[in-house]
Amino acid sequence: MNTWADVCGYREFFGGDILLDALKNNSVTLRSELWTWLAEKLPLIPSKSIPADELKCLLLVLYTSLEDRNASVRSASEKAVLGFMMHLGYATMYGACEKLKPMSVKFCREKLDKERPNLPVVPIEKPKVVKSGIPAGSSVKSGGSKIPPPKAAPKANKENVIPRVSTATGKKKEEVDNGPLFQRNNLKHQRDIDEHKLKSLKWNFTTPREEFVEQLREQMLTAGINKVLITNMFHSDFRYHLKAIETLSEDLNT
Repeated sequence: MNTWADVCGYREFFGGDILLDALKNNSVTLRSELWTWLAEKLPLIPSKSIPADELKCLLLVLYTSLEDRNASVRSASEKAVLGFMMHLGYATMYGACEKLKPMSVKFCREKLDKERPNLPVVPIEKPKVVKSGIPAGSSVKSGGSKIPPPKAAPKANKENVIPRVSTATGKKKEEVDNGPLFQRNNLKHQRDIDEHKLKSLKWNFTTPREEFVEQLREQMLTAGINKVLITNMFHSDFRYHLKAIETLSEDLNT
């Protein structure tokens, strides 16, 4: 398998039902060695080089193997969890547990929570800020060439920029939500029903995970809560959180 992968790549193994059929085989040795192989190779395979659907079809077999009677199969499949999570993401694997039995759902999600901290941290790329005119001016001075005479061009650019800024600010004014912060509805009761039927995540945790935060945001939007308030509450900058608290305090006093 390693020789084939080195020459032809890994994608052929995931096409069709080659791995799926092999992992369902009754041979304990075969299943154990395949999960060990996947645990070693998946973290090394570039992301998105394997279609997500071809990995998703292996999830139920993976979760079943986590509870296998044989210890070697359980151990090998548990080591493979991280590799799958690196390609599919925690949320996808967490949601796939819904197809299992209730006891298995809890067990497999605990395994996912255990492996989640081991996911590699993806660096956030900072947006490149381009300052108009400044870099070009500095480079011209350093080169010693006197090319800046055509100042008419910058004026034309400024004239073109002014209406764009005004239209942008006009759009921002249109997007401002001046409505009430909250609306009366029965969505809280509906949320309780959805939680009971396992249609949504139950609001019960020690540390809030990403999927809980995203679900709360969607529920607040559905409930018609003021969009500006929601934006401030879920902003990455803490100063916006203070604005949200101030807005809620003012509304409480009125």
